[in-house]
Amino acid sequence: MMLKINFINTSAVLARRDVLLAMKGFDTRLRFGEDLELWLRIAARHGVACIPSVQEIRVEHAHNVTKSIEPMLFGYVRLAEVIREWASEQMLNWGLNANRYVAESLSDLGYWYFSQNQMKEARHMFIRSLREHPTLRAFLYFAASTMPPFLISIIRNSKSIKNKTLYINK
Repeated sequence: MMLKINFINTSAVLARRDVLLAMKGFDTRLRFGEDLELWLRIAARHGVACIPSVQEIRVEHAHNVTKSIEPMLFGYVRLAEVIREWASEQMLNWGLNANRYVAESLSDLGYWYFSQNQMKEARHMFIRSLREHPTLRAFLYFAASTMPPFLISIIRNSKSIKNKTLYINK
């Protein structure tokens, strides 16, 4: 579950000093998700408990690191690669395929490029994703990213009209 949603907020963590020292702290190769990667390493070796009550107040603003989408998505690709380095076998026990996890992060970055009409970058990420672990989503978006811009625009507009029609009919 933690690989999908990091529900542990760093500012609310209490951890034993010896555990943090044994884990050698945050992985400095990571710019995004370094906290998630550390919590996963700890959880893979030690018990973790969560208190189901508010322990912090979080303030978000325009300058939050997570507001920079492209660097954040690149960071999550790197995070997935780092987690795969040490947890490939454990991920199988968690019901996850490490290569697919990396592929999905690459596909997410590719989709973002696609949505920004940066088709060359999108194709590159979808190819990398397909090399890691082929998925239908990555294949279809790769194919779509090779289409002429006018055709993509027509498809997007028809999809938008369809979604509006479905909304109105509900």
